[in-house]
Amino acid sequence: MNVFERLVDLILPPRENERALRSTTALDPASPASIQLPSLPVTALLPYRGLTKAAIIESKYHDNKHAQALLGEVLAAYLKQQMSQPYVLVPLPLSEKRYAERGYNQVERVCAYAAQQLEGVTVMPDVLRRVRDTVPQTTLTGIERRNNMNGAFAALTLDPSYTYIVVDDVITTGATMEAACVAMKEAGGRVIAITLAR
Repeated sequence: MNVFERLVDLILPPRENERALRSTTALDPASPASIQLPSLPVTALLPYRGLTKAAIIESKYHDNKHAQALLGEVLAAYLKQQMSQPYVLVPLPLSEKRYAERGYNQVERVCAYAAQQLEGVTVMPDVLRRVRDTVPQTTLTGIERRNNMNGAFAALTLDPSYTYIVVDDVITTGATMEAACVAMKEAGGRVIAITLAR
């Protein structure tokens, strides 16, 4: 850290998670876990703790590019080992209201970092959209989460020759991912679900 960066830190102290990630060059990959939802299994790449938790929070709430790049590297490494082409990455969309408040979709940015490391892979954020705003899931029980997400997504007609990998940052009950994947399947897509953390 140079003198200027130290001076900035004295004037504007960094967040705890931001400080924890500064010297991190890679997230320690864990064995991916499979979580069975009613419509399909979801692969969760990392446990939601330690530096992974810090990276998710920094990516989601502070648009931290380093955190997004770290998560993108984990996603890219998994896809290189496990997936064959052709496939596209579909970041789980935010509602228009939440996007307007935040100004970015952190999952879309993580997918973009991953795609830079993968030959021939594209990110298609527009094939899946939220058709209605929903209450934040963190305030709800499992049953309420499923009811909250019912009919929340719609997808464009999809090319059946591609595999569409729906990506989210964290899975809790799976209600959001389930609703998104059901919409993608109804649009004719061959769908795989991946979350960065569980």
